[in-house]
Amino acid sequence: MRPTPELTLARLKGHAAACLAGRELSAEELRQKLLHFGGDSDVVEQVLEEFRVRGWQDDHRVLELQQRMAERRGWGPLRLRQHLQSKGLAPDLIADGLQAQDTEDWIERGLSLLLVRFSSPLSQDDRTEAKIMRFLAYRGYSRGQALQAIKRWKLLVAEQHPSEYLPGDQG
Repeated sequence: MRPTPELTLARLKGHAAACLAGRELSAEELRQKLLHFGGDSDVVEQVLEEFRVRGWQDDHRVLELQQRMAERRGWGPLRLRQHLQSKGLAPDLIADGLQAQDTEDWIERGLSLLLVRFSSPLSQDDRTEAKIMRFLAYRGYSRGQALQAIKRWKLLVAEQHPSEYLPGDQG
């Protein structure tokens, strides 16, 4: 006996609610879970639309949660964009979310990362700066943001540890 469409719809709604009870999911993530569960694509779209209308699934809320998570992890805008794209969020929603924070905010985040990771003075040679650049690049900061953060980091560390730098070493 084949299940009736009403039963399938009810089962998909129950599965969708169970998925969302665990954590916030983007519409695309929820769509994939419901299709994997065995839902028909038309019924899955019907469930998604109902959940959006009721406010049970909201991509804006997913974006905000992911931005806070990225901030705690020290991610830069490039890494955050990549992560949001992997969640299936719309490109215009991602762009709006990233534009809400200006370049200065990202530089300050990069600086705070450097102050935690590299709190003691390091030699100010090219190898050290390259290491710090890789550190920030891995976390998703652009070259310009990384250079500005490094410049500010050098000044702050030099102020905190003036005796550990040679006069020409603060460049």
